[in-house]
Amino acid sequence: MSGAGSGAVPDPAPPVGVSRTDPGDTGVVTSRRPSGPTTYSARSPFVQAVESPVETFAVGDRVTHDRFGLGKVIVLESAAVLVDFGAQRARVTSPFTRLTKI
Repeated sequence: MSGAGSGAVPDPAPPVGVSRTDPGDTGVVTSRRPSGPTTYSARSPFVQAVESPVETFAVGDRVTHDRFGLGKVIVLESAAVLVDFGAQRARVTSPFTRLTKI
């Protein structure tokens, strides 16, 4: 028996680049990097993606679609619209990237 202390083994040091949330924690390890979207400075060479607003439609709106052509909105849903394109009807889902109000 070695008489050096209480016999408790100290917690090993966390890996490099990682910190513990609480010294008395049970071993849960968290990263030092904050969570959330990446932000760049104004002078950064990286271009930030700009989200375009989602267009809203009403029943009866005249629209054009890249694939189906001219049509008319006949039904509104929470995340889609049903459009009558004459020869066919198509359900177009949000964010309506190919659908434009005219």
